[in-house]
Amino acid sequence: MNEQKLKLIFTDSGLGGISIMAEVANYLTKKKPIQSAELIFFNSTPDKNIGYNKMKSDEEKINVFNSALYSMKKKFNPDHIFIACNTLSVIYEKTKFAMNESVPVWNIVDFGLISIIEKLSINDNSIVIILGTPTTIKSNTYKIKLIEKGFDEKRIINQSCPDLESEIQKNPESSETQNLIYKYLNETLQQIKNEDAKIFIALCCTHYGFSEKVFDFVLKDMGINNFEIINPNKKMVEKIKSNFSRKTSDEFQLKCKVVSKVFFYEEELNSISKQIENISPLVAESLRKYELIEDLF
Repeated sequence: MNEQKLKLIFTDSGLGGISIMAEVANYLTKKKPIQSAELIFFNSTPDKNIGYNKMKSDEEKINVFNSALYSMKKKFNPDHIFIACNTLSVIYEKTKFAMNESVPVWNIVDFGLISIIEKLSINDNSIVIILGTPTTIKSNTYKIKLIEKGFDEKRIINQSCPDLESEIQKNPESSETQNLIYKYLNETLQQIKNEDAKIFIALCCTHYGFSEKVFDFVLKDMGINNFEIINPNKKMVEKIKSNFSRKTSDEFQLKCKVVSKVFFYEEELNSISKQIENISPLVAESLRKYELIEDLF
């Protein structure tokens, strides 16, 4: 990404991935590696009450996201698209957009896999717990690709976490969020047979990163000490940063905006903007002043 002017789209089925856009905005503001950038957060949720995890079929999910991708290209003509969402990443390759279009697309599952492989490779007596939405876990993408890389299936545990992303979007530190984390971790830990194994907890939903401290607290409270949390969000940000030139531009301009087909509750806007305020005030302000576009896709 050595062009001096860039338009980058970050997309998610909700607001989890906006944390990645905020980190990139922070980096660009401090390092000024190009002359100007426009960052757009595109919410690919089609309906406030029926998100991807509640759709009836994979075909419906693919068609809806495909429509969103073509809208991104037609309405904004981005230089790069970043799928900052595991749910959307696991269905992306099946879209017509992926098969026919040349816009560079980065998806977070690739970075999640890199992070997990790095950890499992340095400790043979370790397992990974893949925490994700029903769509992500049902796809079995992480497990299949890890097995293809030579990792024993017994070292990989999948755990679906229905509705956790929605509760985190309302409030990452609420009692409701914490209770769900207790519930899903308890279900998962019962499946572990090797009590001496190092446990890697992979947060394979971009929303989960907002509650990383809650995951840490709950695990310790449950008596689990030999664990490490893997947050793929950080690996994606790290990789994006590495693709910019190390040169510094004399002048730098940054524009940010958030677009959505569905409305956000005030509770969601306040909660998430508070989480990213210290990272990028501009992105936080863009979220609070998001553009509601009913025919977005």
